[in-house]
Amino acid sequence: MKQLGLKSFAILLLIFLVSVVVRLPNINRPLSKHHEFTTAFILRIQQIWWQDGVSTFHFNPVMNYGGRKNKYINNQTFSDFDKNGNSYYISYPAGAYLLPYFFFRVLNIYPDVIPLQSYNLFLQFIQGVIFFQIIQLLLQKQNETNRKQLGFVAVIFLWFNSCTLWFFSNVYMVDMPAAIFFTACVYSLINYLINPKWYWLLTLFCFNLILGYTEYLGLTFSIIAALLIFIQRKNIVKWFLLELILFFSSVVPFAIMFYQYSLIKGWKYYQWFFTQRYATRSGYNSNEDFISKIFTVIHEWIIVGENYLIGFGPLLILALIFLFKKKESTDVSTNPYLKKALILFSMPVLLHHIIFLNASLYDFFVVKAAPFLVLVLISMLIHRGVSTKSVAGIVLFFMIANLSVYYFINRPGSISQSGDRYDMYQQQASFINSNSNNDEVIFLKGISDEPQLIFYAKRNIRTIMNETDAIQFLKMYKLQKGIIFSKESDGKMVASKLNVD
Repeated sequence: MKQLGLKSFAILLLIFLVSVVVRLPNINRPLSKHHEFTTAFILRIQQIWWQDGVSTFHFNPVMNYGGRKNKYINNQTFSDFDKNGNSYYISYPAGAYLLPYFFFRVLNIYPDVIPLQSYNLFLQFIQGVIFFQIIQLLLQKQNETNRKQLGFVAVIFLWFNSCTLWFFSNVYMVDMPAAIFFTACVYSLINYLINPKWYWLLTLFCFNLILGYTEYLGLTFSIIAALLIFIQRKNIVKWFLLELILFFSSVVPFAIMFYQYSLIKGWKYYQWFFTQRYATRSGYNSNEDFISKIFTVIHEWIIVGENYLIGFGPLLILALIFLFKKKESTDVSTNPYLKKALILFSMPVLLHHIIFLNASLYDFFVVKAAPFLVLVLISMLIHRGVSTKSVAGIVLFFMIANLSVYYFINRPGSISQSGDRYDMYQQQASFINSNSNNDEVIFLKGISDEPQLIFYAKRNIRTIMNETDAIQFLKMYKLQKGIIFSKESDGKMVASKLNVD
């Protein structure tokens, strides 16, 4: 297959810049709504690493700022601390946090809102370029002009969904980098199946290694890919090498993760934590009776379905319309590699949903299914013989519909859809910092310790029920000074000092 040409790259860049422009009203806005807590969450880790050194914490995602006043306070983590009073977010491997950290270190850019949002956008651009190449690879029966046009259309379908517009800019979590390396894994594997060269094995190993060290999707991809290759094996050497690559590239990330996180409190603790955390992420170990559990699982799958409808509504509507259109081409049904790509893009995500059903309730979870849904629609456009003129109208409808949903959910301006100010947490943090001293432990009474508030305050903040809780905490850790922030009936924040002799 020919390499990506300069003209195609320029068109992709132009399409991408349009996607950035439509997001500008929401970029660099104060972190507040619609899962921006994850961005604040990750930035907290990044900034602590930047200040205190990533190797100080054995490259583990630490959540406590420096100084005694911030120790033994578990904002958004378990209350299990290391010997220095630090807690860690270890629900996922550390790859999704380390990648942007080293990216910023190399460029000497302090990790903050705009840099992380820009990094997130950069990831989406890379995914689009790889996906364009996948389209060129799979549609060899089309002439070059049609193939490229379909590639550009596919990238528009990938970048302009309401969920990908939002989650690949304002929200950064493990799912976003995972989606990119997942796409790269499929690209490498399909290339190897078509043209079994050693360098495609190497790229598959590297991408799957990073995917596995970023998100558990690496494991489900390896399982599905290994099964697909086993079922359709022909050349025993080629089959054995692929299975070996998939095995080691999925096992090594787990070994690194288990070793790395065992450095926090030991092997036995992490083994316990891992099983407990999986129980939470899956949701299958509840104490409900069998019938109640069935209804709970059904309800959770309904929520997952709703996330797909909201995130990919116009795309799904178009696919449903073309499902009933008369077939006019056999290019899709006779293309074995296209079928393999559809399996590789869909089944790992489905298995991921099944294994981590509770985690699937977050609507950013669905971004990993975008390449599959787009590939289905592109296949339908070919299979139904849709004309170029009709495709232009389809793209126009798609963009208008998705932008409408995007702006409705993520309203530009200073006030959110729910009527809250976007700078609410920023203002609360400003009040806290203005009315507290560096040697005081900060307590919240009747105010939630949201990640956005913690990020803007640059302090760990302990929530309490009453003043007695605060005094007990200070005495337990031999601290003298504290300050309690609460809200009056009119919503204004007030502060009261504490001193323990």
